[in-house]
Amino acid sequence: MYEAITHYGAAIKALVNEKCGDGIMSAIDFFLEVGAVTGKQGEKRVVIIFNGKFLPHVEQSRDLNGVPAPDD
Repeated sequence: MYEAITHYGAAIKALVNEKCGDGIMSAIDFFLEVGAVTGKQGEKRVVIIFNGKFLPHVEQSRDLNGVPAPDD
């Protein structure tokens, strides 16, 4: 699993951005399911489902934060 995430991580991130927009999947509000199925040739296969809340990228602006800037 480590090898798959390390090797395909950037591609998975690109697919998430393609489907959901610019942002990240939260690891805080996150569920993980691990299961097993039988393949066509009778082999045991692993199924992993990452279920995380999508957090869109938000451009932050000092003008919009609602808090006055400290005096210089």
